[in-house]
Amino acid sequence: MAQLEHDLLRTRLLTSPHVQLLRSWLILSISPVQSPPVRSADLDPLFEAVADGIDQAIIHALWRAETVTGRAGHRRHALTNLLPSWIDNLGD
Repeated sequence: MAQLEHDLLRTRLLTSPHVQLLRSWLILSISPVQSPPVRSADLDPLFEAVADGIDQAIIHALWRAETVTGRAGHRRHALTNLLPSWIDNLGD
């Protein structure tokens, strides 16, 4: 019975759309077809978008963080506790 369950699971896994997409990507990534080189200037907008997304994620994480108390009473305050006047001015 365990072998039958194993075979069914293997068949289901190998035929899933995600695995098929991954297999297609792997085949394309190792194929010998040469693509034209990408110019550095064409990549600049992509790098700028990634950097902007990372900046926003860091700011969001810092802004949403809460005050925590750690080992031996070490406390790290949230930005929202340190800068209450900013929060009041954001609504204006």
